[in-house]
Amino acid sequence: VDSTGPATPQPYYDVAAALAERATRAKSGDARAQLAEAVRDSVRHHLVADVPVAVFLSAGLDSGALLGTMAGLGVRDITAVTLAFAEFEGLAQDEAPLAAEVAARYGARHIVRTVERTEFERDLPALLDAMDLPTIDGINTWFVAKAAREAGVKVALSGLGADECFGGYPSFADLPRSVHWLRPVSWLPGLGALARRGLSAARAAGFGLHPKAPGVLQYGGDWAGAYLLRRGVYMPWELGEVLDPALVEEGLRRLAPLSRIAAALHAGRPLGDFDRVAALETALYMRNQLLRDADWAGMSHSIEIRVPYVDPFFLAALPPGDALATMNAKDAVADVPPQPLPDTIRHRPKTGFSTPVGRWLREASGAPPSRALDFPAASRDWALSVWRAGWSGPAAA
Repeated sequence: VDSTGPATPQPYYDVAAALAERATRAKSGDARAQLAEAVRDSVRHHLVADVPVAVFLSAGLDSGALLGTMAGLGVRDITAVTLAFAEFEGLAQDEAPLAAEVAARYGARHIVRTVERTEFERDLPALLDAMDLPTIDGINTWFVAKAAREAGVKVALSGLGADECFGGYPSFADLPRSVHWLRPVSWLPGLGALARRGLSAARAAGFGLHPKAPGVLQYGGDWAGAYLLRRGVYMPWELGEVLDPALVEEGLRRLAPLSRIAAALHAGRPLGDFDRVAALETALYMRNQLLRDADWAGMSHSIEIRVPYVDPFFLAALPPGDALATMNAKDAVADVPPQPLPDTIRHRPKTGFSTPVGRWLREASGAPPSRALDFPAASRDWALSVWRAGWSGPAAA
């Protein structure tokens, strides 16, 4: 930005173009071996440091593969840091027991840091102050970085970015299915919008539809619309319920969310389904939320978080997207360490990383505990009530 105003943004790396280029350089040989070598090479480069490099360890494949690869490369005295919550003890959301099994397998010094509600409430002002933008993520990274700092760690590897590379999200199956099945609906002008209005009225009348269901026919038949349905928290037609409709109309015109999403797929040549989803998740969800949140959360504790799965050389060295989809790349990651990950990790259902923050905030507000807050739809309604109450002043909120 200078006296004439902001300059035209200059892209230095384009994920979709890189994936398209990778698809044209299909290599002969064992695709699983290519994947393993790509992971080892990236980890090797991300270990270069003048201090010991630790690892953030969950019960998932990706961070476990990082730890196993570090051990396989000859790194000794590795510190692995795992975040736990007292509320999750004994439940599927508790990452600590399986993380401890992985740490023991590779001889790591394992630190399990349990966060309780009182600590969360005490740290909440500092956590909010560290955010450069409001977010629905990042709390787990903030606390695991805090735990690492307490242990004397300065640099740590994270498994962030692996799901985007290896097809670890349900979107890799759901988005292509939606687009291929619903594309014919998009050829009938006005049908999707008409269906949305009808289904919105049915939901308002108490028919128990999912909040996003009204938009399936209108948005689900093309890649940008299907991705908006997948990752959007509130849908465009809902915004007028909480903001001035004229403001919403102008904001959506300027933001042009569907055009921005579609731009993430402009690769100059066709992309396969796997690479389309990888481009969307990497360029939008990972870059704009996960990676940004990891940056501020780590830096607030002076922890350098390194991400071997988010690396242009690593991305280029992987097999093409169709090969990754065929081999089940997430399973192949478990075989990267010389001593593969145990079956308890390999066959564990994907749960994502959970925090009991919704429960804590509800209890702090004096509302009765409710298991419904574990479900995204209920969390949406709760967040909406907080937003609306905030306009009446702090006492109402």
